Amino acid sequence: MNGKQPSGESLDSLETHNVVCISFATHIHHWLKSCMSSLAEKNNMKSLLGVIEQYKNLIEKITNQKIDETLMKKIIDVISESKNNFETAAAISEVLPRVKIQMMHNFLNNIEDKIEDYIDKNYKDRFIKTNHYKDDLLIEEYYTLDKETYPSLAWVIKEYKIKGHNFTLELAFEISQDCFYYGIAIGELSGQYDKLDEFSLRKLKKYLSDEFNSNDQWCDMVNTAFENESVWVWTKKLPCDTPIDFRNCNDYYRNLYDEKTYEEYIESILNEIKSNIDNILSTGLPLDISTIDID
Repeated sequence: MNGKQPSGESLDSLETHNVVCISFATHIHHWLKSCMSSLAEKNNMKSLLGVIEQYKNLIEKITNQKIDETLMKKIIDVISESKNNFETAAAISEVLPRVKIQMMHNFLNNIEDKIEDYIDKNYKDRFIKTNHYKDDLLIEEYYTLDKETYPSLAWVIKEYKIKGHNFTLELAFEISQDCFYYGIAIGELSGQYDKLDEFSLRKLKKYLSDEFNSNDQWCDMVNTAFENESVWVWTKKLPCDTPIDFRNCNDYYRNLYDEKTYEEYIESILNEIKSNIDNILSTGLPLDISTIDID
């Protein structure tokens, strides 16, 4: 969607130098605008022009580019009015990545505190340890290097030792390039599918399948995860299937800067866990599996 380098799992056997990254937000969008300009004066192409415009508008919508042209012109005019206005705009532009970094830190820390407190009071004996990846460098590189670093929080349910490898079954939360989600993940498995021998993979798969009394739905999802070489058994977007896009700063992301809405988001995420944690710990799955995604 955004022309980012694919993950190791997506690349499979391909080398990065053999991959050309194309972005809908820039490459395809610009190409469509160029096509529209070429067709604008051709009367016999009006129907095609209309189709291309609809496609362009759709891309603007899903990539959060749709800004009112009148408003955009006013902003440009104000910035262009004086040296002071330009310097102010430049300063804001320069500091904006730091604002985003701080917001991601605050967001993850608030969620960690809320869930940690809830688990300590009610489920401390059901989790072995935490396995968080949210250090300063990880979050900074998400923005400053414009790459996927997958900042995450994880509470470990079970640990498996197989031939020198320590794998974990985790209740995990993660920020990807376009959303925030939680689910059940297999820790330390990322990038290992092609490195582990067949015996180790089979053994890990059996350990996972035998959890939660081997219920059929759970086993099917474990099988699907291994077939797709995924570290996630299932995921669900948060809060309440609303995609908070930290990369492209969609409306739901911008709402994080409204104190009341921010608190509502954090509370709804905690309520999601409160409503589902008993079922997750007994079956591996949330109460309503129609709302989850399977890689």
